[in-house]
Amino acid sequence: MASVRTSLILLWIFASLLQGCGTKVGKIISGLATVHAAIVDKFGEEVQVQQSGFQGSASIIVTFINSSLNDKTEQLRAARALETAQIVKNHYASIVEINRIVINFVRYESRFLVFHYTQGLGSYGFDRDAKPLSSTANNPVFEASHLNPSARYSTAQDKTEISQLVQLEGVPTSGVTMFPHFSVRGDANKAPSQPPEQVTFDFASYSPAGNFSNETKLTIHVDKELAVERKVSFSRSRVADGQVAEFLFLPMKYETFLRIGNATNVIIAIGSHKYTLKREDLVAMRNMNAYVRRQPTLRPQ
Repeated sequence: MASVRTSLILLWIFASLLQGCGTKVGKIISGLATVHAAIVDKFGEEVQVQQSGFQGSASIIVTFINSSLNDKTEQLRAARALETAQIVKNHYASIVEINRIVINFVRYESRFLVFHYTQGLGSYGFDRDAKPLSSTANNPVFEASHLNPSARYSTAQDKTEISQLVQLEGVPTSGVTMFPHFSVRGDANKAPSQPPEQVTFDFASYSPAGNFSNETKLTIHVDKELAVERKVSFSRSRVADGQVAEFLFLPMKYETFLRIGNATNVIIAIGSHKYTLKREDLVAMRNMNAYVRRQPTLRPQ
């Protein structure tokens, strides 16, 4: 697999960990699958297992979705979190490369067959040895709601990277994921910064045979108006379990990104594949602009 950019990587799962070859990507996927299977076997509940990394710090994030403990006491959820962290420690082969283990509990509901609602019920942090992180400074809060973007400040670079995961199809390890991100100067967590010149949409696809041809057409329609039209080429490699990984980096003007976030209907077409963004995806991208001081006048790309 071709070398991947070091500034920000496609998936929230893999963030800064995909800088190597496809073998390393396969190793991560295989490790996450092993942990996922062990947790499901133990508790028999729906769970997501993800890997996140930034500036050399890596985390395993486990999210219980609609757990039987959602309506129980916080003490029971904390006990489950500890037990789950121990499973991660014992089953993730590359645990020495992990800095933190985070266990989340969320309530997920589908309303009116369209709008999806996610409520975070608790987040518990541990070190790689499954020991609770007592210091708030060393136990970052991972928002359970998908409406909250990630804002990571780099002291060395004096900039903040704003990003958001959008699942277009399936799940991150077997589906199509879009990862819009941009960077601004300074620590935007303390005060909004000047807007970026461009936003990059990273696409990642994992499937048995590949979803996209090497060169294809990509369009984005915003409220039925064409906002983006490009000929694009996906890079392709084969990873674990015969999966085909496909990657694409799509830069666009910040003004175009604003149009997408402020729209009520957005359709992304890649070749013969069409993806209609959900309401919460648009809200999540609009929320990314909370870190921007001013918003320029919208104009076509």
